[in-house]
Amino acid sequence: MDLFTKWKNAITSPQDFFPKVQKERYGEPLLFFFALYAVNIVLGIPLFIILFRQMAAASPSFSSGTLALILALWIFILGPVITLIYMFVMAAYFHLFAWLFGGSGYLSTFKALAYSGAPSVPFYLISQYLGLIPLAGPFIGILLNLAVFVYHVVLFCIGIRTLHRLSTGRAVAAVLIPYALLFLIIVIFIAFILLVVFSSLPELSASPFG
Repeated sequence: MDLFTKWKNAITSPQDFFPKVQKERYGEPLLFFFALYAVNIVLGIPLFIILFRQMAAASPSFSSGTLALILALWIFILGPVITLIYMFVMAAYFHLFAWLFGGSGYLSTFKALAYSGAPSVPFYLISQYLGLIPLAGPFIGILLNLAVFVYHVVLFCIGIRTLHRLSTGRAVAAVLIPYALLFLIIVIFIAFILLVVFSSLPELSASPFG
């Protein structure tokens, strides 16, 4: 099955798609995941250029050569390495919960996570470009990102259920609980940062009317 067919089938018919990747090893899902990464990077280059030009305008210390070097380092070195680490770490995190709910085999979680990323192309990029449109653009982009994330979760649940041979309820719990914990951690972290920032601000001077 070629990469385009995998992408199409993962999005349009996940119930039939995931059983077909049951016997795959690490190579196929990794290739698929990096193909998604490569497409996003290539189609997102104009967006990177726009953002870097805005940075250069805001900070004259950023020369065009510096920006080109940063872009090249991200595309060819940092991006792939961070993406690879992210993939294995997140798969391990979610596999802990899949295992707690009766799943077995890290590879099954790895494949479910890799293939459930299919909706990111092209909808994630579309949302980023929409964000450049004044006023309504960022709002529409956020809604599209939310829709992409929800469908990713749906595909992830189907993948976990199929590849781990779990019930629908256990598969949903194995995906939603770790996501809920991640959301809670992010909220606590943001609240902590805000607390530190506001606590470091000088106290407001007494009101002259007080």
